[in-house]
Amino acid sequence: MKIDRFATSLLTCLLLHSCMLPEEGGISEVPNPSPEMSQKSSVSLDKLQQGHSVYMLRCAECHQYPLPDQLDEADFIDTIPEMVRHSGISKTEGDAVLAYILAVKKL
Repeated sequence: MKIDRFATSLLTCLLLHSCMLPEEGGISEVPNPSPEMSQKSSVSLDKLQQGHSVYMLRCAECHQYPLPDQLDEADFIDTIPEMVRHSGISKTEGDAVLAYILAVKKL
């Protein structure tokens, strides 16, 4: 009985610890929009913030957080319209996500 409790406690601790370890490409590595990003991309900070929000909240429903600077620009430009239809986000939100990703690539 004591061994079962110990094993259960140990397993619980290990699972909780593994949830706290950041994964590569995790949320903490996705850059927040900044005035510098806005200036370098010539896109308003408001639009970049909208794109970042949609990217973080909606894209992650189906995908892990890929780092925007590691995404292939041409592939993403071709994929956005399909993702807009598939995910149910608006064209405006899709455009903002694309603007955000392209802005990150300019940093």
